[in-house]
Amino acid sequence: MCGSRTAAAVCLPATRSRLISSAAVVDQAIGVLVALGRISPADGFAVLREVSQRTTIRLSALATDLIPYCQGSNLPESVQTELRARAELSANIPADRQYPP
Repeated sequence: MCGSRTAAAVCLPATRSRLISSAAVVDQAIGVLVALGRISPADGFAVLREVSQRTTIRLSALATDLIPYCQGSNLPESVQTELRARAELSANIPADRQYPP
């Protein structure tokens, strides 16, 4: 545990590492949304944040699930629906592609 000063000093690098890793995954998910939806990075983050809030899935967990989904893994239908609704990107996506893919 990170209750004492000594333990906190040991936990700090681990916490920092998790935060950096989480931020990297969120950035990758934003990149996916930017590429697929042809939206700005700020809009990509806004989409992730809104879907996270509406589905009560932590933003980092949503981002973690989005990356494999784009590579063929499953994503809950409710999350797919929210992504489509929040992104409002249907006009920007070619007819032969779905968002998310």
